[in-house]
Amino acid sequence: MERLNLLDKTKISTLTLLDELNWITDLTPLQVEELSLFFQPYSAEAGTIVLMEGERTHFFCLICEGSVDVVKENSSGKLKKLKTFGSGKIIGEMSFFDGGPSSATIIVKKDVTLLVMDNHDFENLCLQSPRIALKVLIHLMRALSYRLRETSGKLIDYL
Repeated sequence: MERLNLLDKTKISTLTLLDELNWITDLTPLQVEELSLFFQPYSAEAGTIVLMEGERTHFFCLICEGSVDVVKENSSGKLKKLKTFGSGKIIGEMSFFDGGPSSATIIVKKDVTLLVMDNHDFENLCLQSPRIALKVLIHLMRALSYRLRETSGKLIDYL
């Protein structure tokens, strides 16, 4: 199983990726620069598994370029595509927060560049820059809330 490749920092700047993405719009340029120190840039080719359903992971990814498919195994063991995410979307946030197993498998659809933050980096961000960490946390919680609302809206049709 192919996994993520750490990008050579001389070829790509984490700061440049965050700047271009404009992920959290209410950060100052100085705060974006500081936040960039807590992410690691990775790349992956189409077909790469980023997260595997059932595995415990302790990181989340911000998609900078490319796209991924979110797939889940149904009761008969067949993989079903739930959604495709592209630039600016977050993946892996549930396991990042609760330490539980990934709820779905994430497979690269179109070659991606990701910014990855693990629990250790987030803890350091909290200690060194609590205001920025709070903004990241709020942004992640908004993404989770949106996805929960979307899911409950679809679920009602099956009840």
